[in-house]
Amino acid sequence: MDNFGNVVDIGKLIIFSNSFIAILIIAFFIAKSILIALKMLNEVSD
Repeated sequence: MDNFGNVVDIGKLIIFSNSFIAILIIAFFIAKSILIALKMLNEVSD
């Protein structure tokens, strides 16, 4: 029974880490697109 609990905890940890990595990747792409947009705005204003 204790081993089953450990497996569930490991499963939760894997799901959490995967979603955390996905959030990081999404945040990275959002930041990248914002930087690209800012560069374009700067080029337009010049």
